[in-house]
Amino acid sequence: MDILPLLCVVSVALTGLTKGDGVLPDGPLTAPVGGTVMFTTTVTPPETPFLVVSWSFTFNNTESIPIITSTLSDSINPEYESRITLNRSTGSLELRDLALTDSGEYSVSITPNGGFEMRGSTRLEILVPVSNVKVDMSSTDLVEFNSSVSLSCSSSGSSVSFLWLNGSSEVTAGERVHLTDGGSTLTINNVTRFDQGPFRCKVSNAVSEGTSDPVNLSISFGPENIILELSSSHEYFEEGSTISMSCSAVSRPSALFQWFLDGSLLSDTGPKLTLENVQMNQSGNYSCQAFNTKTLRYQTSQPSAVTVVVPVSNVKVDMSSTDLVEFNSSVRLSCSSSGSSVSFLWLNGSSEVTAGERVHLTDGGSTLTINNVTRYDQAPFTCHVTNVLSNITSDPVEMSISFGPHDISIKVSKTSFKKGSTISMSCSAVSRPSALFQWFLNGSLLSDTGPKLTLENVQMNQSGNYSCQAFNTKTLRYQTSQPSAIIVVGGEGQENTAHSEELNYVGVHFAQNKPGGTVQLGLQNNTTEYAQIQVNKGGAAVSAPPAYDVHMQKTRRPAPQPGTNGAHAQSDMRDITMIPHWKTLYTVLLVTLNVVPVLGFGVQVSWVKPVTAGFSTTFTCSSSCFPNCTYTWSFKGHTVKGSTLTWTPHGLDSTMELQCTVLNAETGVSRSVTSTVEIKNQVSVQISPARTVPSLNQSLDLVCHGATPGDLPGTSYLEDQVVWYKDGQKVTVSEKMHLLQNNLTLHFDSLLRSDAGFYQCETYLPAFKQSKVFSLGYLLNFDPWNVSISGPDTVFPGRLSKFTCLTSCTLNVDCTVKWQFRGGFPVGLYFSVHQNELSWTPSIPGTFQNFTCIAENPAAGRSAEATKMVEVKVPISNVTLKANATNLVEFNDTAVLTCSVSNGTSLSYTWLKGSSVVTASDGVEFSDGSATLTIPRVTRYDEGPFRCNVSNGISHEISLPVHLNISYGPSNATVMVMPMKHTHRTGSNIILSCTAESNPPATIEWMFGGVSLNQFGPQIHLQSVTESDSGDYECLFYNRVTSRFSSATAMIRIMDGPMTPVIMGPSMALTETLVTLNCSSASHPPSRFSWYFNDSLVATTSEYQIGPLSLNMSGKYICMAYNHITDQNSFAYKMLTVYVERNDTGDYQCMAISPIENMTSPAHMLLVNFGPETPVIYGPSFATTGHYAVFNCSAMSVPTSNFSWWFNGSLMANTSVFTTSILSLNMSGEYTCVAYNYVTGKNSTNSMMLTVIDAIESVMVKSNTVPIASENFTLTCEVTGYYTSIEWRMNSMNSSTDSKLMSYDENKLHFTPVTLYNDGAYWCIATNQDSLHESPKYNLLVNYGPMSISISGPGSAKVGLTVSLKCTSNSRPDCDFYWYLNNQPSAVNTGSVITFLASKEREGNYTCKARNPVTNITMYYTKALTVTDHASALHFSSQYGLKLTVLFAVFLSVLFH
Repeated sequence: MDILPLLCVVSVALTGLTKGDGVLPDGPLTAPVGGTVMFTTTVTPPETPFLVVSWSFTFNNTESIPIITSTLSDSINPEYESRITLNRSTGSLELRDLALTDSGEYSVSITPNGGFEMRGSTRLEILVPVSNVKVDMSSTDLVEFNSSVSLSCSSSGSSVSFLWLNGSSEVTAGERVHLTDGGSTLTINNVTRFDQGPFRCKVSNAVSEGTSDPVNLSISFGPENIILELSSSHEYFEEGSTISMSCSAVSRPSALFQWFLDGSLLSDTGPKLTLENVQMNQSGNYSCQAFNTKTLRYQTSQPSAVTVVVPVSNVKVDMSSTDLVEFNSSVRLSCSSSGSSVSFLWLNGSSEVTAGERVHLTDGGSTLTINNVTRYDQAPFTCHVTNVLSNITSDPVEMSISFGPHDISIKVSKTSFKKGSTISMSCSAVSRPSALFQWFLNGSLLSDTGPKLTLENVQMNQSGNYSCQAFNTKTLRYQTSQPSAIIVVGGEGQENTAHSEELNYVGVHFAQNKPGGTVQLGLQNNTTEYAQIQVNKGGAAVSAPPAYDVHMQKTRRPAPQPGTNGAHAQSDMRDITMIPHWKTLYTVLLVTLNVVPVLGFGVQVSWVKPVTAGFSTTFTCSSSCFPNCTYTWSFKGHTVKGSTLTWTPHGLDSTMELQCTVLNAETGVSRSVTSTVEIKNQVSVQISPARTVPSLNQSLDLVCHGATPGDLPGTSYLEDQVVWYKDGQKVTVSEKMHLLQNNLTLHFDSLLRSDAGFYQCETYLPAFKQSKVFSLGYLLNFDPWNVSISGPDTVFPGRLSKFTCLTSCTLNVDCTVKWQFRGGFPVGLYFSVHQNELSWTPSIPGTFQNFTCIAENPAAGRSAEATKMVEVKVPISNVTLKANATNLVEFNDTAVLTCSVSNGTSLSYTWLKGSSVVTASDGVEFSDGSATLTIPRVTRYDEGPFRCNVSNGISHEISLPVHLNISYGPSNATVMVMPMKHTHRTGSNIILSCTAESNPPATIEWMFGGVSLNQFGPQIHLQSVTESDSGDYECLFYNRVTSRFSSATAMIRIMDGPMTPVIMGPSMALTETLVTLNCSSASHPPSRFSWYFNDSLVATTSEYQIGPLSLNMSGKYICMAYNHITDQNSFAYKMLTVYVERNDTGDYQCMAISPIENMTSPAHMLLVNFGPETPVIYGPSFATTGHYAVFNCSAMSVPTSNFSWWFNGSLMANTSVFTTSILSLNMSGEYTCVAYNYVTGKNSTNSMMLTVIDAIESVMVKSNTVPIASENFTLTCEVTGYYTSIEWRMNSMNSSTDSKLMSYDENKLHFTPVTLYNDGAYWCIATNQDSLHESPKYNLLVNYGPMSISISGPGSAKVGLTVSLKCTSNSRPDCDFYWYLNNQPSAVNTGSVITFLASKEREGNYTCKARNPVTNITMYYTKALTVTDHASALHFSSQYGLKLTVLFAVFLSVLFH
């Protein structure tokens, strides 16, 4: 059989497990329907042909079918005719046009010449290639976490397998992902957004593979991660501003948004909310809500607070009064402003005003009230109003505060004066406004007024005590000076006598007395009582008191009330006798005298008359202090210096505490005495008639008693000066209320319940109009009397306590008060009763005392009473706290804390741990009336500090703290590994830190694998770890006090890699060749490798063979090394370029040869496409503004490349030649040419820098001076535009040839000096990187001269002849000429030529003056002219003579003009 030329052979890979018995390769072989298979034997061709080669086919173990038997000739089964080709030299068989029925077993038998028969068999499987791969989806509209989806893959082909891809990753079965139907069905339950795909199904068999088109899932999700953002980070916004808010959320499809304010839905929708011209009522918490119409889910943002604030404005201060009196007046400052959320700060000057005893801040701080103003409150006061946006301070306001007079003093030069002399005294006082002064002699008012008193021609009867009194017309206060003794002597030898006054009454506070002394006053029926005190100086004590009337007549003073009226003294008296005088006594006063040691000196306070409202009283403080002692008075919050104090009460106080402090500056010792001064008030409000009980709907008169009209010189004065007050406010009369008797009487026609209140009148004293006082008040009340006793329920021994009987009736008007002691008379160190006030200093602790107060009006038949029981308690002292033990072990020991006191009764215990109160609980027990605290099995939280607070209602004391030192642990042991990883790479550094709770701190030992590392402490450092460092690390804790152990363990795993892979293999390869890339990476354990090309996985081995190569296999090959233990991966890539040789271009033919003939194919032109290579750019590097730049780009490329030009990322042109637009400076930069070959798909770039500079617009040569020979001269080259250099040229020659005369200086050419040789044409050339520009030529002509001068013309002439003289000079420019005759000062002519008729008058020396107007150089030349007799005259007729004369005149006129 003829062997036909074979043009195409399909090679099939031989794989399988079927044995070929050594003649055929192992099978099975696979091939596609319609394809070709080659059964290749392993037989070596013999030298002589085989005798027999035979092939047969068996289908499903049925009868064998012969295919071909070849001996000397071939015997072929007709079914295989034209389908097979047998290679006789090897016995190999090719089978073509395969069908499914060709599947089965193929056998070969080969008999060599002179050898044994060789047999072999293999199996062939025919497969249908894969095609028509597509994916069907059960649903396309899915909701995250709710929906499930099934993807079904179908295809044509046989023995197929399915592989699902999500993007480039293989999909594997998992908890949500299921693969069924042999992998053709992919089911995803509860889809997530990451399941969107794209999904593809890859179907393959042994002969082919196919991949479906990608399928994407539409998965709706969200909303979530909702965020509300404000346009500004400010927390506060100004009213009227604009606020923008935006809301975003992760959602598919995009969410719908609604907005809320404080939880209420707004009408606004959408992702943005804009509030324009916001108002305060728009403040609040804004939130947005996102809604997904697919998932039907909501999410609401966190609220964002928006506070709209009105800025502060219009700040002003209003003052209730500006005319104020020190200590009497109060003032209220009100601060008002516009703005919101404001806060107020008051400033006195630059100091902040804070609330105190006199100063009150109310109405949120906007109102400042100052009670009892002082001179230091004068301000200026300002109100500072602030909010979060702004702050404004008001204008300052000042108060006018009247004060004084005080610190009054008299100045006189001496105290003893001779009769007939003149005495001058001056009086001064601190006062605002200035005080008015009156003078007194021995208490009698003098007629003199004013601050100075002058006594002229004094007499002895003017001796005495002079004092001055200061009066303030605003404060209505007086102060009288200490008397100054003036003695007037009549002459020498007269003895001065001194007079003393008896100090009649002192109230005694016993500072020191002999032990055992007692004073007892008898019990009578009247509350008036007094005592006389006499100092015994060795004389006998008074045996009996004088009669009361005798005593009063002697003293002419009212008896003072004990402890309140009269003068008071506190003195160091060692031996006293107290003699009581009485008419009637109401109570018995028991005084126990205690011994108090003497401390330096005694102090006493005295005054000489009762203290009465409206009258000034002078108090004197005296002591035995010596020397350099200072006296300080303290009363009603005020301090006054000096040993005397003058004070005028205003009637609002019934008593006053007056303290005098004496300081000895030498010894530093000070002593104080305090006296309680009772203030009488002769003005009161009383009911008329007396003892009337006020009743509703009945009439009533209230009388201002003590200010009667009979006491005044007139009634009109009183009518204006009696003012009535109710509850502190001025009374406003009504129809049923009238003022009668010049305002002295307040009359009610019919009492109403609204008339109830506290009534006072304010008036001037009748006998002393300058002093205005408030009366005692009257409480008008229609309700039953209420009586109560104020004061403490518990008192201390030795401590003064005060009790007041409070009644709803007016004392001494509606009712009187008396005290009863039904449980026995109070025993103590001090006891005093005055009307409704009781003072008591108890002495016996642990006792009880009853006080009963009775208010009664016997005439009206009304009474009420109240009783109060007072306990005398022992003060708590010396509270101590002890613990049974302070060093305890947690869970083992019990703590017992015991609290004890040295003194105290009715004790109550409170236990404190730190600042918290300890209460009974499972772990705490109280016993012994809570004096003992027991903590069983203490814990570490019981360390304290513990304190015991003991109280009994009137005193308390806290013990010193006790700390418990509780040993505990070790517990809660932990090991921390840094860095915090499960595995670590070799070579890294690791720090292990071990902690545990322990007191005292536990010792720590480190173990590795159960073996001690002999390392101690809370940390160990592992440096540059290796795999051998892997294992369990344990830290072992031990507390030596608790004897307890604990441990903690950490597992360290040391792994390595992968390091960055190394890829071995070529970077370039020819088409149709094979390339092997080998990837390696240092890793422990060894890494797994994956190869990727065009984002697709192409191999999972370290070695990857590619080929035969085609051009589309050029690109980036990525190797990924992955360590499954360290869970780390690392990447590297290699670029592979597949190419053909450009010199392979040409015509190709193939020739088929047979034994019979041969044939050559038509020529085929092979054109190898390549490039582009790196482009070559031609163009300027510099160009000027206002011009164009042209760039030309070319590149080696087949086919010819397309070109594009780029500048600053923008496409400029799509041609190889690029002409810019008119250039400007901002067009400097890098111009890039991109060459692109649309066949090879490659591009190549090259760039060129273009610098655009300013164009040279003009070049001019200029000079600011005139060139004058022998002077310096400069030419300047003025260039408009950018240039780099300037060159000068002269007559086409470089000007630098004569360096002596010319020199360069930047753009200037200097001639030093300029000469005639420098004449010529000059120009300059300005050059920049782009071009050069020449200036127009500048012709330089140097001015000079005159250098010489001469006069040409005759030296003599006859009379009547015309003479012309010409003056010439060498000069540039031409000179100006002037002619002078015989040195006359004035020129006779100008110009270079002078012409005249010779005459004797014209004879003489002619001087020519030549002056150059440029060089200012002048030269002179003189020529003598001699005139001789007349020449022969020409005779004309008279007619012609006249004509010539006229003509000559005209000629001269023209000549000289």
